[in-house]
Amino acid sequence: MAISLIKEEQSHILRVLPVLLKKDTQFKDSLYMVLSETFIKKDDFSELKDIVKHLGVIVSELAEAQKRTEMELKALTKSHQALSKSHENLATQVGGISHTIGFRLEDEAYDSLPPLLERDFGII
Repeated sequence: MAISLIKEEQSHILRVLPVLLKKDTQFKDSLYMVLSETFIKKDDFSELKDIVKHLGVIVSELAEAQKRTEMELKALTKSHQALSKSHENLATQVGGISHTIGFRLEDEAYDSLPPLLERDFGII
């Protein structure tokens, strides 16, 4: 019984609505405002589609920028590793030079120390 009442009401609305829309412009404007705020229009979908397309372009650009950043980071990491290795090699070489100079100074001191001890402290 409820379904038949709904069908009767639908039929009544479909018969009366065109008449009301022609006779009452305020009703027509109010109905249009309610429907336009309630339902999504084709223009809304078009606008949304454009926004989604634009966001897709932005996401693609961001993905490319991220790839470039990752590549640059890898290159920077390799450079840093090469610099660290070069620093280690330099430290090793400077340490070797330091030892060589130290040994040479000890050799010179060994030969020069006895005369200096005798001269300054009277030690033979």
